[in-house]
Amino acid sequence: SDRSISLSASAATRTGQATLTTYGLKVGYTDVGGPTELLTVPDLKLERGSRTGVIGDNGTGKTTLLKTVLGMVPPLDGSVRLGQNVKVGYYSQGLDALVDDDTVLDSLLEIKNMPFEEARTYLARFLFQGEDVFREVGVCSGGEKSRLSLARLLITQPNLLVLDEPTTHFDIPSREALEAVLKGYSGTILLVSHDRQLVSFLAESLLVVEDGTVTPFPGTFDEWV
Repeated sequence: SDRSISLSASAATRTGQATLTTYGLKVGYTDVGGPTELLTVPDLKLERGSRTGVIGDNGTGKTTLLKTVLGMVPPLDGSVRLGQNVKVGYYSQGLDALVDDDTVLDSLLEIKNMPFEEARTYLARFLFQGEDVFREVGVCSGGEKSRLSLARLLITQPNLLVLDEPTTHFDIPSREALEAVLKGYSGTILLVSHDRQLVSFLAESLLVVEDGTVTPFPGTFDEWV
Protein backbone atom coordinates (compact mmCIF):
# COMPACT_ATOMS: atom_id res chain seq x y z
CA SER A 1 0.00 0.00 0.00
CA ASP A 2 1.13 3.52 -0.74
CA ARG A 3 1.69 5.13 2.63
CA SER A 4 3.55 8.29 3.48
CA ILE A 5 4.14 10.47 6.48
CA SER A 6 1.59 13.26 6.77
CA LEU A 7 2.85 16.05 8.97
CA SER A 8 1.92 19.65 9.47
CA ALA A 9 4.83 22.03 9.94
CA SER A 10 6.10 22.00 13.49
CA ALA A 11 5.51 25.27 15.29
CA ALA A 12 8.78 26.65 16.62
CA THR A 13 8.79 29.21 19.41
CA ARG A 14 10.53 32.47 18.58
CA THR A 15 14.17 32.93 19.53
CA GLY A 16 16.46 35.95 19.56
CA GLN A 17 17.88 37.13 16.23
CA ALA A 18 21.12 35.15 16.72
CA THR A 19 20.32 31.50 17.36
CA LEU A 20 23.91 30.27 17.69
CA THR A 21 27.22 32.16 17.79
CA THR A 22 30.82 30.89 17.92
CA TYR A 23 33.95 32.77 19.01
CA GLY A 24 37.51 31.62 18.18
CA LEU A 25 36.35 28.01 18.05
CA LYS A 26 38.75 25.12 17.59
CA VAL A 27 37.18 21.67 17.27
CA GLY A 28 38.82 18.35 18.08
CA TYR A 29 39.20 15.72 20.77
CA THR A 30 41.50 14.86 23.63
CA ASP A 31 42.82 11.39 24.43
CA VAL A 32 45.81 9.94 26.28
CA GLY A 33 48.12 11.45 23.68
CA GLY A 34 46.76 14.94 24.29
CA PRO A 35 44.54 17.20 22.19
CA THR A 36 44.06 16.63 18.46
CA GLU A 37 42.68 19.57 16.49
CA LEU A 38 40.33 18.74 13.63
CA LEU A 39 38.91 22.11 12.63
CA THR A 40 39.52 25.81 12.95
CA VAL A 41 36.15 27.57 12.80
CA PRO A 42 35.70 31.22 11.82
CA ASP A 43 33.38 33.22 14.05
CA LEU A 44 29.88 32.18 13.01
CA LYS A 45 26.40 33.52 13.66
CA LEU A 46 23.33 31.50 12.71
CA GLU A 47 20.44 33.91 12.30
CA ARG A 48 16.91 33.00 13.38
CA GLY A 49 15.19 30.98 10.65
CA SER A 50 18.39 30.32 8.69
CA ARG A 51 19.07 26.95 7.01
CA THR A 52 22.73 25.96 6.92
CA GLY A 53 24.19 22.82 5.34
CA VAL A 54 27.54 21.41 6.52
CA ILE A 55 29.31 19.56 3.70
CA GLY A 56 32.67 17.80 3.39
CA ASP A 57 34.32 14.40 3.03
CA ASN A 58 34.03 11.61 5.60
CA GLY A 59 36.34 11.95 8.58
CA THR A 60 36.80 15.71 8.29
CA GLY A 61 35.10 16.45 11.62
CA LYS A 62 31.55 17.43 10.66
CA THR A 63 29.85 15.38 13.39
CA THR A 64 32.42 16.54 15.96
CA LEU A 65 31.63 20.12 14.93
CA LEU A 66 27.92 19.55 15.60
CA LYS A 67 28.60 17.91 18.95
CA THR A 68 30.90 20.77 19.93
CA VAL A 69 28.38 23.52 19.18
CA LEU A 70 25.80 21.50 21.16
CA GLY A 71 28.12 21.21 24.17
CA MET A 72 28.46 17.42 23.89
CA VAL A 73 32.19 17.68 23.10
CA PRO A 74 34.27 20.41 24.78
CA PRO A 75 36.01 22.84 22.39
CA LEU A 76 39.80 22.83 22.31
CA ASP A 77 39.61 26.63 22.29
CA GLY A 78 37.00 29.35 21.96
CA SER A 79 33.34 29.23 22.90
CA VAL A 80 29.80 28.68 21.64
CA ARG A 81 26.75 30.64 22.75
CA LEU A 82 23.13 29.71 22.15
CA GLY A 83 20.70 32.60 21.72
CA GLN A 84 17.76 33.62 23.85
CA ASN A 85 14.96 31.02 24.20
CA VAL A 86 16.76 28.49 21.98
CA LYS A 87 15.47 24.92 22.35
CA VAL A 88 17.66 22.43 20.51
CA GLY A 89 16.48 19.28 18.77
CA TYR A 90 19.37 16.97 17.80
CA TYR A 91 18.85 14.12 15.34
CA SER A 92 21.81 11.72 15.35
CA GLN A 93 22.53 9.15 12.67
CA GLY A 94 23.47 6.72 15.44
CA LEU A 95 19.90 6.51 16.85
CA ASP A 96 21.62 5.77 20.18
CA ALA A 97 18.86 7.27 22.37
CA LEU A 98 16.38 4.49 21.54
CA VAL A 99 15.96 1.61 24.01
CA ASP A 100 15.45 -1.79 22.34
CA ASP A 101 13.19 -3.17 25.08
CA ASP A 102 10.72 -0.26 24.88
CA THR A 103 7.66 -0.44 22.69
CA VAL A 104 7.27 2.22 20.00
CA LEU A 105 4.46 3.77 22.08
CA ASP A 106 6.48 3.81 25.32
CA SER A 107 9.43 5.32 23.48
CA LEU A 108 7.29 8.29 22.45
CA LEU A 109 5.61 8.67 25.86
CA GLU A 110 9.09 8.74 27.45
CA ILE A 111 9.63 12.06 25.66
CA LYS A 112 6.19 13.61 26.22
CA ASN A 113 3.36 12.34 28.37
CA MET A 114 0.05 12.52 26.51
CA PRO A 115 -3.25 10.66 26.29
CA PHE A 116 -2.99 7.17 24.82
CA GLU A 117 -5.16 7.85 21.77
CA GLU A 118 -3.40 11.14 21.05
CA ALA A 119 -0.05 9.32 21.07
CA ARG A 120 -1.37 6.62 18.71
CA THR A 121 -2.75 9.25 16.34
CA TYR A 122 0.58 11.08 16.34
CA LEU A 123 2.54 7.86 15.68
CA ALA A 124 0.20 6.96 12.83
CA ARG A 125 1.44 10.07 11.04
CA PHE A 126 4.89 8.45 11.12
CA LEU A 127 3.51 5.22 9.61
CA PHE A 128 3.19 3.34 12.93
CA GLN A 129 -0.40 2.16 12.60
CA GLY A 130 -2.57 -0.31 14.49
CA GLU A 131 -0.54 -2.89 16.37
CA ASP A 132 2.74 -1.36 15.14
CA VAL A 133 2.83 0.88 18.23
CA PHE A 134 3.18 -2.18 20.51
CA ARG A 135 6.24 -3.60 18.73
CA GLU A 136 9.54 -3.50 20.55
CA VAL A 137 12.04 -0.99 19.20
CA GLY A 138 14.69 -3.71 18.95
CA VAL A 139 12.80 -5.55 16.19
CA CYS A 140 12.17 -2.40 14.13
CA SER A 141 14.09 -1.83 10.91
CA GLY A 142 16.60 0.96 10.49
CA GLY A 143 14.02 3.04 8.63
CA GLU A 144 11.41 2.51 11.35
CA LYS A 145 13.87 3.52 14.06
CA SER A 146 14.71 6.64 12.06
CA ARG A 147 11.02 7.55 11.82
CA LEU A 148 10.55 6.94 15.55
CA SER A 149 13.57 9.12 16.37
CA LEU A 150 12.14 11.88 14.19
CA ALA A 151 8.73 11.55 15.89
CA ARG A 152 10.36 11.81 19.33
CA LEU A 153 12.34 14.85 18.23
CA LEU A 154 9.51 16.84 16.63
CA ILE A 155 7.04 16.23 19.47
CA THR A 156 9.24 18.50 21.63
CA GLN A 157 8.85 21.38 19.11
CA PRO A 158 12.50 22.54 19.03
CA ASN A 159 13.34 25.89 17.44
CA LEU A 160 16.92 24.89 16.46
CA LEU A 161 17.07 21.60 14.57
CA VAL A 162 20.53 20.04 14.34
CA LEU A 163 20.42 17.10 11.94
CA ASP A 164 23.26 14.61 11.34
CA GLU A 165 22.63 12.55 8.17
CA PRO A 166 18.85 12.45 8.68
CA THR A 167 17.99 10.41 5.55
CA THR A 168 20.46 7.55 6.08
CA HIS A 169 17.82 4.83 6.66
CA PHE A 170 14.80 6.49 5.02
CA ASP A 171 12.72 4.99 2.24
CA ILE A 172 11.44 7.30 -0.51
CA PRO A 173 8.02 8.19 0.99
CA SER A 174 9.57 8.93 4.39
CA ARG A 175 12.33 10.98 2.79
CA GLU A 176 9.87 13.04 0.76
CA ALA A 177 7.80 13.69 3.87
CA LEU A 178 10.90 14.75 5.82
CA GLU A 179 11.72 17.26 3.07
CA ALA A 180 8.19 18.65 3.25
CA VAL A 181 8.32 18.96 7.05
CA LEU A 182 11.71 20.69 7.02
CA LYS A 183 10.66 23.02 4.20
CA GLY A 184 7.69 24.20 6.26
CA TYR A 185 9.61 24.33 9.55
CA SER A 186 9.82 27.87 10.93
CA GLY A 187 12.88 27.45 13.16
CA THR A 188 16.62 27.37 12.45
CA ILE A 189 18.25 24.33 10.80
CA LEU A 190 21.87 23.15 10.92
CA LEU A 191 22.27 20.09 8.70
CA VAL A 192 25.12 17.64 8.03
CA SER A 193 24.43 15.45 5.02
CA HIS A 194 26.08 13.70 2.08
CA ASP A 195 22.66 13.71 0.43
CA ARG A 196 23.16 16.30 -2.30
CA GLN A 197 19.46 16.37 -3.13
CA LEU A 198 18.49 17.17 0.46
CA VAL A 199 21.19 19.83 0.84
CA SER A 200 20.21 21.39 -2.49
CA PHE A 201 16.54 21.35 -1.49
CA LEU A 202 17.00 22.78 1.99
CA ALA A 203 20.19 24.75 2.61
CA GLU A 204 20.30 28.49 1.92
CA SER A 205 23.97 28.73 2.94
CA LEU A 206 26.84 26.30 3.52
CA LEU A 207 29.72 25.54 5.83
CA VAL A 208 32.35 23.76 3.74
CA VAL A 209 34.64 21.52 5.81
CA GLU A 210 37.98 20.84 4.13
CA ASP A 211 41.67 20.61 5.07
CA GLY A 212 41.07 21.39 8.76
CA THR A 213 39.08 24.56 8.17
CA VAL A 214 35.43 25.57 7.96
CA THR A 215 34.64 28.01 5.14
CA PRO A 216 31.24 29.75 5.07
CA PHE A 217 29.61 29.99 1.65
CA PRO A 218 26.71 32.47 1.38
CA GLY A 219 24.68 30.56 -1.18
CA THR A 220 23.02 27.28 -2.08
CA PHE A 221 24.68 23.95 -2.88
CA ASP A 222 24.02 24.39 -6.59
CA GLU A 223 25.66 27.82 -6.50
CA TRP A 224 28.65 26.37 -4.64
CA VAL A 225 29.03 23.60 -7.24
